[in-house]
Amino acid sequence: MDIKAISLGLRKMPPLDIAICSECNRQYKVSDCPKDEEGDWESGYYEVDLCPVCEDGGCIDDYCYSPEQLKVFKAWEKRTKGA
Repeated sequence: MDIKAISLGLRKMPPLDIAICSECNRQYKVSDCPKDEEGDWESGYYEVDLCPVCEDGGCIDDYCYSPEQLKVFKAWEKRTKGA
């Protein structure tokens, strides 16, 4: 996502693009994290991010914006406040 997406009328909040693993205390791009499916047929299935370094998948339990994505978020926030 980039500034161009905002000028095209992006309505949804820009996604967080940094995943934080509490087991190895490192940050990774969400796009670099392997995905796994969890859940069951009663509750539904959902996708979780796994740590790309920890052997057992780590514990991705927090997300944040990279400096570049934070600029996109700030521009989105400014635009949506006036809406």
